[in-house]
Amino acid sequence: MRMRILLLLITLSLASCYVLLPRTNIRDGFTPAGGLLTSENVKLQFYWELGVVVRTNENLYLRDGYGNKDLLVGAIDGTNAKNRTQPMNLCGDIGVSIEPSKEGTFDAKCVWRIDGWHDVNKIDYLVDEAFFRAVFTKVIDKELHVYYSGDSLLETPDPAVVYRKLTPEESKKIHAEFEERNVGTPAHGTFINEMIFPLDMPVYTITYHRNVKDFKGYEPLELDASELPLEHFDLP
Repeated sequence: MRMRILLLLITLSLASCYVLLPRTNIRDGFTPAGGLLTSENVKLQFYWELGVVVRTNENLYLRDGYGNKDLLVGAIDGTNAKNRTQPMNLCGDIGVSIEPSKEGTFDAKCVWRIDGWHDVNKIDYLVDEAFFRAVFTKVIDKELHVYYSGDSLLETPDPAVVYRKLTPEESKKIHAEFEERNVGTPAHGTFINEMIFPLDMPVYTITYHRNVKDFKGYEPLELDASELPLEHFDLP
């Protein structure tokens, strides 16, 4: 119930900037649950004024294997102690819920705290976990600059967002800054793309699509009504 109230407040209080990302075959690991789940779509929303980030994994798929559904339930409600699975281990530092969607599938909503747009280390972590790219963010003047590896994430230009390719010289400079901030943690990729968001936007929404045909070893998640609501939240 608390999750629904929180998400309702977020939905009603802020307008969104939507950025559409292309389909890909990269799986979502749901770290540290070790690939227990994957999903067709991933939506990452930054609510600066609330200090909250919500990641929604839409159309969930569960890894094949005996006991995996019990492991999933235990990862959220803490009932699977014999497998050393505690609440909150699935995702989110505020909480997580799995609920039915309008399409008859299931979605996961994971919620994290964030200390505003200047919490660059947390932003790096969350974008990396959602999209599996090397990520480096920094604030320049009144803009948030997001540098990342791999192909461009932007499929459709958004008038509020600037996106560009980095020159080789710029890429080397950003890589050096990444290593200076993250001593001992090498970047898993080369920074070749940049997104620039204006800081006067109260919320950013990025949606990422995956190709279901690449979900080998996974089946659509099925839950009984008796297993719902499946959620765990640690609200202040």
